[in-house]
Amino acid sequence: MNPFLIIPELKEMLNKIELFSKRECLTSTHRDLYLDLKVTLKTLISIEKGKEDERRNIA
Repeated sequence: MNPFLIIPELKEMLNKIELFSKRECLTSTHRDLYLDLKVTLKTLISIEKGKEDERRNIA
């Protein structure tokens, strides 16, 4: 997989989670899980951005 495509895919997942987490039919447990997943995805995005910056500096 092209490493430069990871961030857009993670952002797309984050957007989908945002939409699902706003549904009224979800239980509080589901909302907590979505919140945890959002935090994890945001962390992964920032890690990947750091890696991308390193790759650009090397190139």
